[in-house]
Amino acid sequence: MTMPKLILSFDPPKIAVSERVYRLACQHDGRARMTFAHELGHLVMHPGAAKPRIASGNKTDQNIRIYQSAEWQARKFAAYFLLPRNIATLFSSVQDLAENCRASFQAAEIRFKELGLPAQPIPDCAKELAKKIEAASSKPSLRKI
Repeated sequence: MTMPKLILSFDPPKIAVSERVYRLACQHDGRARMTFAHELGHLVMHPGAAKPRIASGNKTDQNIRIYQSAEWQARKFAAYFLLPRNIATLFSSVQDLAENCRASFQAAEIRFKELGLPAQPIPDCAKELAKKIEAASSKPSLRKI
């Protein structure tokens, strides 16, 4: 018999995961950390409460709005917990955000889109050009008439 990937209980609050997921989280694996943050979201937002889920897994029941789904709420919690706005906006690429916050690439990509950040790194030459344009536009014009 194989051990389930994780067990979540509310009394007392506990998250139990497989040895593999635990080891990966200890090694700062982004996906494993997202798993823990997701389950923490359930503990924080849904203590002891049965929230809408379907029996076949972690999919949203088609009869409820997406934001009413406990799974959707826990995914959002995990993303906001590991990739908060004030930190996410410091990075110029999805890869940098994922690596520095030790979150999954997929979560970082979704968070980037939510925040309206460019998904690709901004080339240094473009950054330099933007600085030159900004500096030129802030200088008063000294043209002779």
